[in-house]
Amino acid sequence: MVMGWDLIFDFGLLSVLLLFATVLRAKSKFVQKLLIPNALLAGSIGLLIRFLFNRYLGVTLIDTEMGTSYVYHLLNISFAAIALTAPIPFKALIRAKIKGATSTGLYMIFMFCLQSFIGFGIALLLINTFFPDLFPNFGFMMAWGFTLGPGQAASIGKGLELAAGFENGEAVGLIFGALGFVWACLIGVPIIHWGIRKGLTSYVKDPEEIKGLSGIVKERKPSAGRLTTSSEALDSFTLQLALCGLIYLLAYAQVKGVVMFAEARGIEGVDMIWGFVFFIVALIGIMVRSAIDRLKVGHIVDPGLQTRISGTCIDLMVTCAIVIIPLAVVKEYAIPLLLISSIGGIVTLLVTMWLAKRIWTDHQFERMILCYGTLTGTIGTGLALLRVVDPHFRSPAAIHYALGMWLAMAFMAPIIIIENLAIGGRHYLTLLAFLVYTCILFSLWRLLGLWTPKRPYSSIWPKDDPKDD
Repeated sequence: MVMGWDLIFDFGLLSVLLLFATVLRAKSKFVQKLLIPNALLAGSIGLLIRFLFNRYLGVTLIDTEMGTSYVYHLLNISFAAIALTAPIPFKALIRAKIKGATSTGLYMIFMFCLQSFIGFGIALLLINTFFPDLFPNFGFMMAWGFTLGPGQAASIGKGLELAAGFENGEAVGLIFGALGFVWACLIGVPIIHWGIRKGLTSYVKDPEEIKGLSGIVKERKPSAGRLTTSSEALDSFTLQLALCGLIYLLAYAQVKGVVMFAEARGIEGVDMIWGFVFFIVALIGIMVRSAIDRLKVGHIVDPGLQTRISGTCIDLMVTCAIVIIPLAVVKEYAIPLLLISSIGGIVTLLVTMWLAKRIWTDHQFERMILCYGTLTGTIGTGLALLRVVDPHFRSPAAIHYALGMWLAMAFMAPIIIIENLAIGGRHYLTLLAFLVYTCILFSLWRLLGLWTPKRPYSSIWPKDDPKDD
């Protein structure tokens, strides 16, 4: 009997890398000062080991095709867990005048649109000069990789491979996602130190306070979750994971049905939907969570355990996504990758710091560092940076980000539609459409009364109702 060990070996290798990175951070003061997430460190070490094994021993650690499948599925499962974590506060969004959340949501979609515009503009310039064979949507992958991370970018790149013939689209998405992490960590940490020295932070007043972050909790260990079932009947973690499996299966059935329906009627390009399964998983997850609450059985869902599932998937996904980066593709597209990511990273940083004083009235630095980390890495990276300057999440930055993302998602559809124009060869129309949409999003701050004159970074909450901002 032949046993399939590939999956177990790959999981074991990723586990060893994460353990090694955890020990390295716990023991190395230098690594602690860098505040690099363990998953990013593990992936970087794994990429080096994979390169050495392949070059000198002819052995490939974690097949690229299998690795991208791991990234794809781990991403989707993490979104299922995120959707189950808590019910959507529709009443809170309607009743509360949450200016900070609204402004944050507009900021996220505005910056994503601006990144898309910049990336596509540079790609179009390269197509008309030194890289005539460059796929037009190449530049868009910078925005997907920076804003949504390597998993989502690889997923979207794979969809473009199937639907539009974007050669190496999946690999390009992975690379841009990894480059985004570099911007998030290597630039975000010095910005934090600068902000603390300048007195811009609310809760940390001395850089010495953030030293020694080993990543290991020794005392006052927080609870990972609570039991919602009797263990003799079914383990609670099993139930939480089964709910994620239900959502993922429903999403697969939905997408598969759409693809089969389109193919039966000769509709082309529908395969691209496979790149947006994570979004469909999130929507179905929201509906499942809403149904559970309506049936008055919401007590069976434990937010703590769902957060652990999501966090585990993201850690494994990030590690794997970096390990399997195809260096041959990096070499082939080195100039476009470095040019687009560098200009995109600089613009993201400068615009974020410029906007922070104008669109938020309090805790501008905490909000700025959270959004910058998210716009170059993932929400996990953004929260990690925020935790450095706001260890107990006392500022409204995190909760306003969560509320604002639903507004950002509502404005996402036009961006996807505009990107499809480039596939059809209407490049300059695409560039113009992105410019117009970027200007429209920017004007919403003034139209909604959210734009304020330039002000210094402040940690002062409105005294009348701190929850109302």
